[in-house]
Amino acid sequence: MSTGKTTLALLLSALLPAGAAWAAGNDTLVYCSEASPESFNPQIASSGPSFVASSQVLYNRLVSFDPVKNTPIPSLATEWHVSEDGKTWTFTLRQGVKFNSNKFFKPTRDFNADDVLFSVLRQMDPQHPYHKVSQGTMNTSTTWASIS
Repeated sequence: MSTGKTTLALLLSALLPAGAAWAAGNDTLVYCSEASPESFNPQIASSGPSFVASSQVLYNRLVSFDPVKNTPIPSLATEWHVSEDGKTWTFTLRQGVKFNSNKFFKPTRDFNADDVLFSVLRQMDPQHPYHKVSQGTMNTSTTWASIS
């Protein structure tokens, strides 16, 4: 095969995945990753592909990170303060945040501090009713105990 034909074949094969994504339609999520995520729940997944595929795409966090400066930036928390001893963190939450609505879930209120507390306790407390949802594999209670 000539160099020109080889180059053309490589270029065309590189465009095939892009064409597949365009053909997927508005109601289809196409996500490319270096490996298969073990879960779409960042609270129970520990692998890099799972974290990237779920927490940065599907869920909002209290704070995010500026990818260039690698510094925290506001997300669900508009600002935060740390006590002098580093033991108390106070977050000011964004107002008017709506939960996603679908045929299985109709939210009745906006996001608030109860939701943050639920998420933290779910990971921290082994007795929490949602601690092991989806057969969680991480023992985060040990990590949280060391932070407490």
